[in-house]
Amino acid sequence: MQTNGFTLAVGILFMAIPTAQAQTPGGGTQTVLHADDLTLSMSAHGKLQKRLEKAVFIVHASQTPSHPYDGNGLAFDGAAAAVQPDALQDILPPEAFQKIPQPGDSHPDTDVPPTSFFGRGLESVSSPFASRPTAKENVSASRQYYLTTADWLTGSTSFTVRIANTDVVAQLDYRDDAQNVAVLSTAPHPKVDGVAVLPFDPEAPIPAHAYLMLSPNTPYESLTQHVLHVDTAHLYGMSNHTARNGYPMFTLDGRLMGLSVGPTETRTKSFIVHPGILDRALHPQKYRRITEEKPDLYTL
Repeated sequence: MQTNGFTLAVGILFMAIPTAQAQTPGGGTQTVLHADDLTLSMSAHGKLQKRLEKAVFIVHASQTPSHPYDGNGLAFDGAAAAVQPDALQDILPPEAFQKIPQPGDSHPDTDVPPTSFFGRGLESVSSPFASRPTAKENVSASRQYYLTTADWLTGSTSFTVRIANTDVVAQLDYRDDAQNVAVLSTAPHPKVDGVAVLPFDPEAPIPAHAYLMLSPNTPYESLTQHVLHVDTAHLYGMSNHTARNGYPMFTLDGRLMGLSVGPTETRTKSFIVHPGILDRALHPQKYRRITEEKPDLYTL
């Protein structure tokens, strides 16, 4: 059989196209790039930037003066992302949250059997084979919580979050030095709207494109697009920017997917606390390898 050169070239080109594969942690790259992420319309860019203006804030951390001639002590600045309280239920005490009543919740004072025939049993499905929807538990909190990296807060004793051109006093509620994640909190503020945290699935790839809000709520504010590379789930990822001190990275739909640690040795990339590490910090019980044994005591 004879083939011309055009058919042979098309066959070689078709065989050279790689296929996207999601690999397990430690088995290679886990990031995936979608064609839709390569081009971002002006309207989508503006919508995302406007959303993140209520979720990304500049943070100042100050240390206590070490001697009388130290002045006001060392001061550092970074950034933090306001997050929704349900992402922190596994690491903060239960008294910090309050469940939001949902339709269908039981109310002892009002759960009285109906007297009308037509009102009986209408709250349940008649078929035993019908699947009941699982109600998602939503919670609220008395304070607004923020996520940032923990390393640059070491030694600091006072914190402020810049909201609407005002420095709001914040407190350090939690830190995980192993994963380099810290939780700050302030009093609730109408100009703050927390975002969701991107859930981590070890069997699914991580989005390769991320968006970074620089100098939020200032005249120099800008939303830039970057590439995130994650090679191993429990180690830092890398991105092609040089932000540091907790500057957050987001997906196209505005979910938190990373925190900037600082530039690499080449000063052209930054280490990133990516979704795999965030999941370890926010849900430590999932990765707990300690088993408690209760011995059985027998009386002979």
